[in-house]
Amino acid sequence: MEIEKLKVLMLAAELGSLNKAAESLKYTQAGLTRMMNSLENEVGFQLLNRRYNGVSLTDDAKSLMPTIRKLVQNYDALNEEMEHIRNAHKKTIHVATLTSVASQWIPVIIKRFSKLHPDVNVDFQIADLLDAADQLLGDAEMDIVFTSMLKKGNFDWIHLKNDPLLAVLPPDYDNGGEPFFRLEKFDGMDFYVSSPGFDVDMMHVMETTNAKPNYKPTNLDDQALINLIENGMGVTILPEMAVRGRGDRTQLLPVYPPSYRDLGLAVRSLKAVTPEVRDFIKISRAVAAEERNRAK
Repeated sequence: MEIEKLKVLMLAAELGSLNKAAESLKYTQAGLTRMMNSLENEVGFQLLNRRYNGVSLTDDAKSLMPTIRKLVQNYDALNEEMEHIRNAHKKTIHVATLTSVASQWIPVIIKRFSKLHPDVNVDFQIADLLDAADQLLGDAEMDIVFTSMLKKGNFDWIHLKNDPLLAVLPPDYDNGGEPFFRLEKFDGMDFYVSSPGFDVDMMHVMETTNAKPNYKPTNLDDQALINLIENGMGVTILPEMAVRGRGDRTQLLPVYPPSYRDLGLAVRSLKAVTPEVRDFIKISRAVAAEERNRAK
């Protein structure tokens, strides 16, 4: 029995709604319903009363809830204790990061961190959004993952920046004088898509519009995409941090309605991180805050 299913059951009971629980966890309601159906199949009896106005625990589930809460608390405590033990042996911090963060923030973060902890190595890995934070923090044993928050997982999250998504347009494109680019204008345009894993944010925002561009999938990085647009070969969407200092020969306009990627960092447990990782997080937050203040 997966502990995550028990956590979802607790949240659904607390909120009285599978829909609200799904919104809180950034899951689909259908996915959460399947999860609860699977849990009920495992235990062999009904756990939730489902009504048109919400859900509630069955009498059987209510009798189990004190034990479930204790089990979840013990599971979380065990994970934190194991994390403490693992971290006690570390002198290297392993960080997975998006390319844009690596180019804009990481040099400053490393410079400050190295002054504070000259004896600690920092090992970096470039990650895309197909590499889920759960997987990177678990199987890949990363200590910190800089990523875009698309759904919650079994990790602690620290928000750093709402990174605006920009339309990247050819230099001679006539936008009619508007200071933003309406998403519906992408309809029928040649729209270049970043390589798989790096296209998640742009496709996430395109799902909010009825526009039907002529999608052109590529295996290109951000700079190569920008080079295509500079030469009038189509359009795309990229985060502001990805185009900063790169797109001088393109038109960069915020999309409308305004859209952002929720940029931040994930760790397995803030309670269990080493002092070195805690300092790395503190410096990262300071660098992000300084950038926000400059933008005001």
